[in-house]
Amino acid sequence: MRILLCDQDEEYLQTIAKRITKVSLEELTFETYTDVQGAMRRVEVEEFDMAFLGEGSDGKSGFDLGYHIKEEYPDCLIFYICENFKHLNEQFRVGAFQMLLKNKQDRHLEREFLRGVEKIHQIHFSITMTSLDTGEELNVIPSEIYYILTDHNELSIVTTQGKFRVEIENLVKVKHTLNQYHFFQVHPSYFVNLTLIRSIRTGELGLKNGDIVPVSQMNERFIERAIQRALRLILI
Repeated sequence: MRILLCDQDEEYLQTIAKRITKVSLEELTFETYTDVQGAMRRVEVEEFDMAFLGEGSDGKSGFDLGYHIKEEYPDCLIFYICENFKHLNEQFRVGAFQMLLKNKQDRHLEREFLRGVEKIHQIHFSITMTSLDTGEELNVIPSEIYYILTDHNELSIVTTQGKFRVEIENLVKVKHTLNQYHFFQVHPSYFVNLTLIRSIRTGELGLKNGDIVPVSQMNERFIERAIQRALRLILI
């Protein structure tokens, strides 16, 4: 996992690196800068999973750097470390993962870092399966999946790349994980990505790829609640 550290206080940055290394189960690589311009140049050639940014130096702010990082790598988690809450609105505009107060960091740094690691794992989660038609191994991420179809003893997955007859090791575990990505068993045969729904009608859902999937009558009330939760989280 690659982490960018940028603040005028280099000793403080080294403290951050030491503390999160102690609690991490990941292999961490750090790039440390005391000037925003240098960090910006590094971001142009190197991808980062996380960035811990101070308020800035050399005429540029840590928020300028944050915008630049998000343009290059939208999935990078940004932690802003500030003296107070004065820049809270700017944090939201950048899309930062968390703000940490410099004088309060002893309470929160490790906890928030581990929460960020969990988020990164979620972002990069993928499903490995075997195509029954070609025998090749396929890897897809949750946002590419419209639904998983179980038809008698045959399993198919419908994705943005098309429909595939597949074999998935431990389907129960995979479905359990996909629940975190707003998937729902709308019908005994259909496990659907609720974020890709285009329309809702009695007894069926229309998906953004044009497919129509049936909804079990007994599940309709629960599906409506699940869709509302998914939409709230997408819009935040």
